[in-house]
Amino acid sequence: MKKRLALVTIALFGVTTSAYGVVEFELFAGSRASSFGVDKSSVTTEEDSDSTASESSSSEETKKASSKYSGAEFGFAAYVQPVPLVPVAIGLSAMQQNFKGNEGDMNETISGLSSAVVLTAWGPLGQFQPFVKASYDIYSDHKYTAQYDESRILSMDPDEKVPTKIQLDGKMTGYHGAVGIRYRAVPTLGFFLQADYGSEKFESNRISVMQENWGLVAESEDLPKFKLESLSMLLGVNVGI
Repeated sequence: MKKRLALVTIALFGVTTSAYGVVEFELFAGSRASSFGVDKSSVTTEEDSDSTASESSSSEETKKASSKYSGAEFGFAAYVQPVPLVPVAIGLSAMQQNFKGNEGDMNETISGLSSAVVLTAWGPLGQFQPFVKASYDIYSDHKYTAQYDESRILSMDPDEKVPTKIQLDGKMTGYHGAVGIRYRAVPTLGFFLQADYGSEKFESNRISVMQENWGLVAESEDLPKFKLESLSMLLGVNVGI
C-alpha cells in the first residue's frame, strides 16, 4: 500500500511539474509604466575653482531630472527544461517596446528591441501554477527621441522658434524580475498573468539634433547614462511540446 501511494505521488509530481514538456514557447503583451532620468552615478560635478555656482546648480538639477513614460510592449520567449521532473527552465526572450511621455512642450518617446536570457521556476499546484522569472539583457537597440514644438536650438535668431527633434541612439542593459500565475487549460497549453519589474540603464554615444534645414549629428563618450525603472502587467499564452 505504501509503495503504491509513493508511486502515485511521484507520478502526480512528474505530471504537474513537467506539464508543458521539455521545450516551451511563450507569446505575451501588456502595458509598462516607467521613470526615465539621468543616472546620478554617470554625472560628476566639477569642483574646480573656475566652476561657477550656476553650473553646479545646473548639474544638480540634471541629476534629479526624470520623466514618466507609459506604453505597450509585446514579445516572445522560448525555454528548455533541462531536467524533466525539476520545475526550472532557462531560455531566451525578445521584446519590442514603445513608450511615450510628455514634459511641457516636449513629446518624448523610447522605442526599441531587446533580447534577454531568462531563468524561470514554478510550483506544482495543479492547474494553477505560481512562477517567478529573472532575466538579464544581452542585446538592445533603442532610441530616445524628444520632439519640441518650438525651440531655439540651432537658430541664429534668438527670437525665432521652430520645431526641433533630438535623438539618442543606444542600448539598454540591466535586469528584470517577475512573478505571476499560470492557468493550465490542457497539459500542453496554458495562460498566464505576470507582473514584471525592470531596472535598466540606457547608454548612448551618438546624438542627433534636427531643425528644419539645420542638422547636427555628433558622437561623444561624455554623454550621461540614463536610468529606466519600470513596472508592467503582461498577459500571455504558453505552449509546450
